[in-house]
Amino acid sequence: MIQTTAKEYIKNPYPGIRSFDTVESNLFFGREKHTYELLRVLTKTHFIVISGASGSGKSSLVKAGLIPKLKKVSNNWTSIAFRPGNQPLNNMAEAFVDSLADYGIDHHLIGNQKDIEKLLKLDAETVVSYFEQVEFHDNVLIYVDQFEEIFRYREDEYIASSKEDSEHFVNLLIELSKIESRPIFVVLSMRTDFLSDCTEFEGLPDMINDGHYLIPKMTLAEKEEAVIGPARYAGAEISEELRTLLRKHILDYEISLPVLQHALMRTWDYWLINAEANQPVDVEHYKAIGTVTDALSVHAEQIYGSLPTNELKTSY
Repeated sequence: MIQTTAKEYIKNPYPGIRSFDTVESNLFFGREKHTYELLRVLTKTHFIVISGASGSGKSSLVKAGLIPKLKKVSNNWTSIAFRPGNQPLNNMAEAFVDSLADYGIDHHLIGNQKDIEKLLKLDAETVVSYFEQVEFHDNVLIYVDQFEEIFRYREDEYIASSKEDSEHFVNLLIELSKIESRPIFVVLSMRTDFLSDCTEFEGLPDMINDGHYLIPKMTLAEKEEAVIGPARYAGAEISEELRTLLRKHILDYEISLPVLQHALMRTWDYWLINAEANQPVDVEHYKAIGTVTDALSVHAEQIYGSLPTNELKTSY
């Protein structure tokens, strides 16, 4: 038996190893200062590159921090979010179609994905004219997550995108951010170790120099907010004993955010099933899942152990 409020909150408030999504902004704690800093830089430059190490929280900061904050300031915001993958223009076109449909524009007016891709292969002014044609009037935030994927064309001759496609894609983003007739903002997030590769694209280094945000490492206090806030939102409390132990583990092991969130997700699941009436999330629940040091490996072993025999054979 657990607290009624937490039991009614069926969804686990911790995302695990994945990033937070836009609809999870109420569960996103510890990055308020960084969200406001990002908003300040973006409104000044219209084009910003967020860099940081893998697992540093770049995607979550944009999806659960920046985008919801923009929509709180004004309702007339549409975000177009995607990863470039192997075909950046194709993926951008798909995101355009989905976002314009969510805005409420009829599919017949939007056109299909191939039509939009052809449009994107032209220039920024043509894209803006298209917005006017379909009566799309929102402010636009174009978010390119894991921008480093744009460099995949160098790795494999069979990848669909070419250097020319990538150059056009980057130039289009730059030009869209400079359009004066429409408020269009561009955000790229990427791993810091790929920053120097951006010199391959003319104009991009200048844009980065004008609008670069190196995501700060969260302080211990901010990480505590990220631990306690989601549980409280879901109607539960984390015991003082567990908070103390988590502080020690955060300092001792310098754990990444995804690993911390995964351990919290697993702790919550265990607590939800095994807690006594009105018992807070406690040390016993945290230790039962392996703590931050072993939660991932324990979880993997449990998944492996639950596979049918025939699937176990094919996994070798």
